[in-house]
Amino acid sequence: MYAPESKSWNWKDLTNLISNKCIILGDFNVDMNNDTQSSEALLEWADACSLAPCIPDAATSLRSDHTIDYALSNGVPFSIQTYKGGSSSDHKPILSTLSCGRDEQARRKNTHWNVISLFLSYVFKYWQEV
Repeated sequence: MYAPESKSWNWKDLTNLISNKCIILGDFNVDMNNDTQSSEALLEWADACSLAPCIPDAATSLRSDHTIDYALSNGVPFSIQTYKGGSSSDHKPILSTLSCGRDEQARRKNTHWNVISLFLSYVFKYWQEV
């Protein structure tokens, strides 16, 4: 998801999109630790939808050193982390691993960083035009 700071909608407008097992991952433009008023509104809505925040281990905004990219979820076991490699974006991408009952070692073998980097290079071009 992308929630620009100048968004014309309210978090409650997304309530109908939430299901029993749901993950919302993206750029929320709200730092849970530094944007008190904005984070209260987001967390109030998330709590009403039974969504719990999952914050990565490092800042995601390269311009402000804030963590504004993360996930909200309910009923889905997963983890996220900040991608430490290079990016053409002003954000560090976040990567997610969903637990599907498979062995942890087997999932790690399937990470293709070159494919992820290529994908991010195409996505960045798209978001530059938006």
